[in-house]
Amino acid sequence: MDKPWTNVATYVVVACAPAVVFRGAIAGLERLAGPRRAPDRVDPGPAPRSIEQLAADLHRLGHDVAVLRTSDLPAKSVRLRGLILAYDDTLREACTALDVPLPDRPPLADEVRLHAELALAARGLIW
Repeated sequence: MDKPWTNVATYVVVACAPAVVFRGAIAGLERLAGPRRAPDRVDPGPAPRSIEQLAADLHRLGHDVAVLRTSDLPAKSVRLRGLILAYDDTLREACTALDVPLPDRPPLADEVRLHAELALAARGLIW
């Protein structure tokens, strides 16, 4: 009669053997492939939006904020915070595009947001 620990040892060996074999095969293939190289080109990220697109986005986001403030949707505060952050990011992007001094990092205080909007309007941006 087999001892109980030999059954356990046999089970462990049989259960772990495929993982060990595959890991060894992967290590061998990596060694054959040679050292890894860094990618030749780094993705610069999304292209900057045009002034027209920024104005349209500011208009849409401003409208969505106004509508949401008067609604009674579930999770209203979370949705409102997300919309305001998106508006502030777009406002900062418009400031960069029109060489207006950048306001603080979002979320912006109401008076900071108003000063940025006035400065953009003074540069001719209408939304």
